Amino acid sequence: MQTYIIFSLLAALGFALGGLIQKFTSKHKISDPWTLFFYSYLTYIPFLLFYPIIFKISFPSSGLIFIFFYALMFTLGNLFFVNAIYKMDASTFAPFFQLQSAFIAIIAFVFLGERFPV
Repeated sequence: MQTYIIFSLLAALGFALGGLIQKFTSKHKISDPWTLFFYSYLTYIPFLLFYPIIFKISFPSSGLIFIFFYALMFTLGNLFFVNAIYKMDASTFAPFFQLQSAFIAIIAFVFLGERFPV
């Protein structure tokens, strides 16, 4: 099996478990979506600090605007995702979350000129 397939499956499993943990937390532990949103981002920081220790990190002088827009879109997506968790069951919001694959394929086709084999 190709390495990228294994990484994709592991990523899917990680996101699925993360979604279930967020739903459990929103249903039984934290009643406010803004509190969950804030603390979920705050808890990313310790993991983020390990990256320069493990990987070689360089300053991307030519791509900062794209990194900014990525971070903005990712944060907005997470904001909507956390709010959806409080309004829907996990079995409902998870399939909607997977629509991102269709959106990525369409946007990649239109804006990046990617083509998909039959």
